[in-house]
Amino acid sequence: MNKGNKILLAILSFVLVCVMGYALFSDNINVGGSATATGNFEITSSCSPGISSFLTIPSAYESLIPKDNNYNGDTCGIYSGEMIFDVSLLMPSSARTFTIKMTNTGTIDAKLWLLEKGKSSREDDTTGLVKVIETGSEEVVADSFGIDGVIGEQVIAYEYANGNIIYEGDDNQIDFFYFDQEVMDMAIILEPGESVYLIAYVTWPTNRFDDYLDNGKERHLEIDYSTIYNWVQAN
Repeated sequence: MNKGNKILLAILSFVLVCVMGYALFSDNINVGGSATATGNFEITSSCSPGISSFLTIPSAYESLIPKDNNYNGDTCGIYSGEMIFDVSLLMPSSARTFTIKMTNTGTIDAKLWLLEKGKSSREDDTTGLVKVIETGSEEVVADSFGIDGVIGEQVIAYEYANGNIIYEGDDNQIDFFYFDQEVMDMAIILEPGESVYLIAYVTWPTNRFDDYLDNGKERHLEIDYSTIYNWVQAN
């Protein structure tokens, strides 16, 4: 790799960490997108609880992505064009991860601007997504909490059409990006057959919601959220 490419890769990696570290999460994936060129535009998305066994978390993100522990009722799936996540966290510091895969199954290139974020389709994007529940009675103790610090996601890997997977930090990840210097925004670019992998995570931050915990009663967090990824045709 020449010096110019190394500098550009460093810029892209920095922007990606800043953007994807920003919580984008809950999850409403728009699997349609839009296209204007001749050809078939299609993004196929899937989600599964946990981190898929064939994936490795890059060392730079090991401290960012929490370890799964003390969760219940974890589900995710595509409903009416959206990917919805639901999970119950049973105690402070508990967490659950999900693996998201988005694949270009069309015949033209697809682009996802990283600074674009949609709102939850179920609720306002900052409230009504986290509830404190009294275990057993399922009584709602408190709700309408914001999701800041509770949910997040991180791009970790990219897959070529031939099945080869590369990870964040690899020199070749530049193959999957377009950086527009005029608007200072970066997009993930997928050619037909290529995929991107993200790890979505939900966590109960220590010391948050303490006012609603009761030593004599078992309580948990119920989390239900969503975000839109608006794929478009790549120029």
